[in-house]
Amino acid sequence: MARRHSMWFAALAVSLVAAAAQAVPPVPAYVVIKQGDAYGGSTVSSLNSPFTDGNGKVGFVAALADSQRMIWWNTGPVFFSSSALPDVLTGGESSMGVSNTGGFIYSPSVNGNDAVYTHGGTLLQRGDPIPPLPGLYSSFNSRPAMLPDGTAYWVGGSTATQGSSTSTNRHLFKATDPTNPATIMRVLGGGDV
Repeated sequence: MARRHSMWFAALAVSLVAAAAQAVPPVPAYVVIKQGDAYGGSTVSSLNSPFTDGNGKVGFVAALADSQRMIWWNTGPVFFSSSALPDVLTGGESSMGVSNTGGFIYSPSVNGNDAVYTHGGTLLQRGDPIPPLPGLYSSFNSRPAMLPDGTAYWVGGSTATQGSSTSTNRHLFKATDPTNPATIMRVLGGGDV
């Protein structure tokens, strides 16, 4: 009898789940961009991981065949690395972030220095003094992210030797205005209790 009850409840559960699944309309899917598409005088060679803003609009870094990087937000490109002249931007990590207004942060090399770069230009690069840490210099910048309001976060290293890529400590940094390095704050770092 107990077994029959268990089977009846299992059948009821399966039926309810099936009915609920049929009640939810499918979400349409479409191709946003693909390898070989033409943008910025080149073609797309690879796409990094997608991220979304607070409204569900997609953003990502794409590599182009001519070695440029392109930042995509919502329905199209909002930045090409070749537009940063006279600075030379190369590469770009797979992590990045976008805001609800199309602001962005990603992590290329700027003139050969590991950096975080935003819609406002270079936010911080290896060799720069770190605003909230007097006497310390940036040694690396990595894994950037952005909140819907445009606040940027990333992991970075510090060193007492300007230009060194050897870190004496790692930190989680935050910039409430990613177009202004003066807004950079240290959230936490190695050795914090």
